[in-house]
Amino acid sequence: MCKWGCENSCTTYGQHLRNKGLNYSGCFPTRSRGSGRGDATKQKKWDAECDSYRAAVKEGIEPDGTTKAKVEFARAMSDHAGVPYGTPQFKEKVIHKTLERHT
Repeated sequence: MCKWGCENSCTTYGQHLRNKGLNYSGCFPTRSRGSGRGDATKQKKWDAECDSYRAAVKEGIEPDGTTKAKVEFARAMSDHAGVPYGTPQFKEKVIHKTLERHT
């Protein structure tokens, strides 16, 4: 028995993860695609969200997170304001518009 609790005699944590059928994809460990637990679908969703986030960042947008909803919100706000969301220019424009409405 290894020190991480499986029946194998794993000498490293990496070997233990491989014996359990886990692999590292991105930043977080996931089960290998052959596990039959729908993890491939989760991985595809994760990959799509990361791709969407990367594309937004390349356009100068700085979303509040990597989820689809946060990226779409940042894109919508950028389109509405005419400047990339999350940038100093965006914040300045929003403050300026808010002040104009209250004067």
